[in-house]
Amino acid sequence: MTVLLIVDLVMSAGILLGGYYLRFHTGDAPEGGVGIRTAAAMKSPEAWRYANRTCGRCWMIAGLCTLLLTVSVMLFLPETWSRGLRTAISILPAVILVIAVWSVLFRVQMRCMQMEDERHAGQSPEETL
Repeated sequence: MTVLLIVDLVMSAGILLGGYYLRFHTGDAPEGGVGIRTAAAMKSPEAWRYANRTCGRCWMIAGLCTLLLTVSVMLFLPETWSRGLRTAISILPAVILVIAVWSVLFRVQMRCMQMEDERHAGQSPEETL
């Protein structure tokens, strides 16, 4: 059970640090090596900033939630509970991470596409090529 606690804590810390980096250190253009690299996010500097700031914030929230869940489950759940139940509950941080990443990426992709459409709305068809 100790190994599972350590893995969950390391995973939660990694999510928190990754979110912090995305939110505050990715820069204003996609030239760097790290960032949300969807086609829509890389179309403009505005979309790049929006995608990375939004995903960074959501990753930080997800990391904090998984950290709190891990600590509360592993430290405050009675040892008398069955080992299978404790293991199942300890897997919840990974489930939260998968759901958070998928939903945030979908939201960012849709918003970046909307920003691109708004940017091209005032241009003639020749200017968009």
